[in-house]
Amino acid sequence: MTASPWDALASSIASAGLEAERDAPLAPHTTYQVGGAARLAVRLRSVDDAERLASALSSHGNVPLLVVGRGSNMLVADGGFDGLAVFVASMSPDAITLDELERRHIQRTLRATGGNKSKAAQLLGIERTTLDRKIQRYGLAPPR
Repeated sequence: MTASPWDALASSIASAGLEAERDAPLAPHTTYQVGGAARLAVRLRSVDDAERLASALSSHGNVPLLVVGRGSNMLVADGGFDGLAVFVASMSPDAITLDELERRHIQRTLRATGGNKSKAAQLLGIERTTLDRKIQRYGLAPPR
């Protein structure tokens, strides 16, 4: 029997030294305390955690992400979120921006594909032209 993509993702997250929680309740993180669960969730406490998560995600294509801070402006459907909830509220003040996290994720994906932009775009779940714009925006050099 083969593992589901979610099992594979949970395994990659665990291999990165992070704990992936399955069927993580999201209601406790909202003001109204309602809503379903996330398929998987991970708590980031540092920039290093964010980098390790980005690395773990790089081989899993377009994973639906829900970035959760304090959650007060968040509504979650009763059916939950079929993706990875990333809790960042407990990150240390040296946390990086989402743009920086995206830049690093793209850079790692390009490195993992040997610079093949078409394959990288496919893994990232974006169009090749979008990847080209992001490479230019972030000033990324071809992988070495």
